[in-house]
Amino acid sequence: MTSGRLSRWLAVALAACGGGERQEYPTAEFPYPADTVLVPYVNVPVAAWLGGVRWVVVSNEFNEAALVDFQGGRRPLGGEGDAEIRNPFGVFASADTGWVTDWAMRRSTRWTSVGSPAGMMPAPEALRGALPSARDAAGQLYFEIRPEPGRDGSGNRDSASVVRMSG
Repeated sequence: MTSGRLSRWLAVALAACGGGERQEYPTAEFPYPADTVLVPYVNVPVAAWLGGVRWVVVSNEFNEAALVDFQGGRRPLGGEGDAEIRNPFGVFASADTGWVTDWAMRRSTRWTSVGSPAGMMPAPEALRGALPSARDAAGQLYFEIRPEPGRDGSGNRDSASVVRMSG
């Protein structure tokens, strides 16, 4: 292709690319249903229902525990980036109290249904640092204790003991 032909071809190509009016396309916005709360979590977090429209939610990827309310949105427990909760991994509810287990702090913290701290319980040394998984109406906490693995692999079985203790 000669330079004259090339320049004519470029002029035609450039003329075809621009100069037209920008076309607007219609947009539609769909409201979120009343049973949806927008949160930044990528994976489905662990959650426990506190009654009504309130949940305590734990998101491991964000190292966050939050009170989620379908009317009020999301509020991190302990505040944004607070040392009250460092690495939450489990949550359960007992009546209107949410329990958040934190492996880094080696403790369980209790939270009211409005997101206020209601106490904490360190991991019992007698249970090798296990944290509770549930609490019943009588106030008993339940812990899952797996057998210690032996050098030959014994203990790495699919069974565990459930320990109940007063909370």
